Amino acid sequence: MTARTAGDDGARRPLLSGVPVIAVVAMLSAAAVWALVHRAELVTLDQSAASVSADGPEAFGVDRLPSQLPDVGAFARATVRPDGDVVVDQWVRTARPVTRVTLKLPLGSPASGTAEEIEVTSADGAATGPSEVMSTGSYLVARPTTVFRARYVLSGVTEVSPSSSTRALVRSVALSVEATGRGRATGAGPRLISVESASVLALACSVPGDESTLTPCGEPDDAGWRVELGSARRSDLVAAQVELG
Repeated sequence: MTARTAGDDGARRPLLSGVPVIAVVAMLSAAAVWALVHRAELVTLDQSAASVSADGPEAFGVDRLPSQLPDVGAFARATVRPDGDVVVDQWVRTARPVTRVTLKLPLGSPASGTAEEIEVTSADGAATGPSEVMSTGSYLVARPTTVFRARYVLSGVTEVSPSSSTRALVRSVALSVEATGRGRATGAGPRLISVESASVLALACSVPGDESTLTPCGEPDDAGWRVELGSARRSDLVAAQVELG
């Protein structure tokens, strides 16, 4: 008698021999369902990517985005008017698409002043939210975006020196901005602030809500004074000593 080896035809069996037909059908059905779900997930991701706003400068009605705007981070230009109000034009670029923007007065109370004439825009137009903020305001953008712009006027934040009618302390030159998408905070990056006035004498930075920690920061530039806050200190309050004119 000749012994059969594992390679003999007589020893070959179907690959799923011994496995019940119902089990085979179940396995194949599960594989098909997985393939359909996986494909649906890919389609959803593609559609999500396609639904993100095109954030080119033309969408904002400008020739180009500010050169000072980081790849991920924020840039704000604050102009102190002769009456002490501060006109702010703030741009933010995030690492991930955002759907909600939150603006906060750094000192967090009505005594800190008021943000008025607020306009938050993305490439798809104006976001939905209040035109005035005394503490915190929330804004919903039309579609997920990685670039948005906030323009507003800060009033009640400037204290004129008792010894000079033109020298003043601007206790906060810009709002704090938070952005979220899909329920989580996006990458924030550094925050660059440029302050302009008839004359900017100095800037000082502090932990929000604790003006006792104010320390000199930033440096003069052609427009006035500027400071760059790294990611770890991007929420710092920035104050300015100015000459009103």
